[in-house]
Amino acid sequence: MAESNLKRAALRLGTVLSTAKEMTRYREEKQVLDADGAAQRLIEKQASLQQAVRARQSDGSISIADLEELKELQDSVSSKVSGYLEAQQAAKNLLTVVNSEISRLCGFAFAALARPSDCC
Repeated sequence: MAESNLKRAALRLGTVLSTAKEMTRYREEKQVLDADGAAQRLIEKQASLQQAVRARQSDGSISIADLEELKELQDSVSSKVSGYLEAQQAAKNLLTVVNSEISRLCGFAFAALARPSDCC
């Protein structure tokens, strides 16, 4: 009986969380970002340029122009992904609050159960 109550409560919690405005907004913002080809290209270009800049830093051939180009690209990416990042942070905040409350009620760090084990 207790197991079925726990299962029902867990399913209800999952339903409530999945329909929470923070989670809904996060999914919507992720879909928008994933569908934005220009944003995806900017993100890829930024990753590539960051790698090139790191390589140039290590061999001492980096220039001010390289850093300025990276900064401009980072600003462009930031403006494209700001809504997604804000929604992601709001979703994380919600899940942190939920985890804290579950941990308080259980008397142990609930999220630790979800971490992969170190054996294997």
